[in-house]
Amino acid sequence: MIEEGDVPRAGPLTDSSSPPAGPSAAPPPAVSPPDPGLGRGICVLVASDEALLRRSLARVLMAWGFEVLTAEGVDAALGLLPGHPVSVALVDFNLRSAADEPLVDLAARQRPGLEIVVMASAAQIDRAALCLRKGAFGLLSKPFVSQELVACTVSRAAELAALRAERSKTHAPCPNDDTPSAQWERSPAMRRTLRLATAAASADVPVLLVGEQGTGRKVIARWIHDRSARSARPLVVVDCVALPREAVRQALVEGAAFENAAGGTVVIDELSSMAPIEQASLLQRLEAGTAARVMATVSGAPKALVEAGEVRADLLYRLGVMAIDVPPLRRRKDDLPVIAYEVMNRSARRLDRDVTRISREAMRKLREHAWPGNLRELESVVERAVITARGATILPSDVSFERDDESEAPAERIGWPADLTELPFAEAKTQAVDLFERAYLAATIDRARGNISEAARQSGLDRSNFRRVLKKRSKRGAG
Repeated sequence: MIEEGDVPRAGPLTDSSSPPAGPSAAPPPAVSPPDPGLGRGICVLVASDEALLRRSLARVLMAWGFEVLTAEGVDAALGLLPGHPVSVALVDFNLRSAADEPLVDLAARQRPGLEIVVMASAAQIDRAALCLRKGAFGLLSKPFVSQELVACTVSRAAELAALRAERSKTHAPCPNDDTPSAQWERSPAMRRTLRLATAAASADVPVLLVGEQGTGRKVIARWIHDRSARSARPLVVVDCVALPREAVRQALVEGAAFENAAGGTVVIDELSSMAPIEQASLLQRLEAGTAARVMATVSGAPKALVEAGEVRADLLYRLGVMAIDVPPLRRRKDDLPVIAYEVMNRSARRLDRDVTRISREAMRKLREHAWPGNLRELESVVERAVITARGATILPSDVSFERDDESEAPAERIGWPADLTELPFAEAKTQAVDLFERAYLAATIDRARGNISEAARQSGLDRSNFRRVLKKRSKRGAG
């Protein structure tokens, strides 16, 4: 099966109808006679801008029994994926979209189960090796050592693709990237989030992602972008917390981020960290119109942020055409086992550790944790467990949290007096309320990592009332 009119012919692996494409064009003679059964039932996409290389690889792979599709450019390659059962793609490292995004990245996002083998010249090997960190199956250096090496590499990649597909049918976690898994839908809160995200992907309107830090708001933004009509264009993230103020101004007010997006998507991370005067300038730019789609993230409830003066109401109206709540991990405990296994598998592959299971007791320990740091904290805890595990199974002793080295959590450190019940009721109640406020405020502020606006949102109080309670405790010398 060949696209683009590339017809395989018998004989030498050269093509007089095409100009020589250099030493990388044609694989050398096979080390051993081809085995037509090796690639039976396996569909391979060969994507390269070198015509001779495409035709030579097609003949080689078909001789080993593979079905082959070929594509000269990015659009042609991506266009073949939806209508064909491609399980492996041989992709030339040179092949990039008009927005300078590698086909390797675009293909992996469009077909998550696709295994990709990157082809690169000796001068490109160091840069091409970065693709392995992103999840590519393998890397072949041009000129190829042998036809057999190419065929066997493709065959092994196809075996892994089949294994992943089989595991997904039985719901065994075996992720290939950082995008939300289809199994992240056990909790009602996350089902609603993904339902709205799906709607946002097909509607080219601004999106406001509301949630605590570490919940995966940027992951959802990427998920929406990758399924939108702008997916072939860049996604540019402007972190208003991490970047210096001048860099944020240059990116959003002066418009550098919108230019770099080239008609793609700009994500404004932590909008409330922008100064009010810069928010006003950003609003003017947005009202004037931009070629890029805009998404933004905020850590607190939009209404509370406006009341606290942290975000302009008119800017939120502009950006919040579609607002999506990204729930914290403590509201998604039904999803936690799936996510934990995804992180474990990904970490084990990257660290080359043979860790394949989380024990029931270790999983119980993960489920009982409050996860103030959300997904970011879960990733850190599970990755540390993968490193410390002595065998194939993560045990409770491998699961440790940031405060394991402290004697007690904030609420536990305050404790109840042993003789509280011996006091008169009114006095005991006063002390109990005082202790409750101290423990509650300490735990909430700790969970919000010191962010008062976020702590107020979690407590259900507006920011002014929350600060009033803190001020009252400060005057009493108790907190």
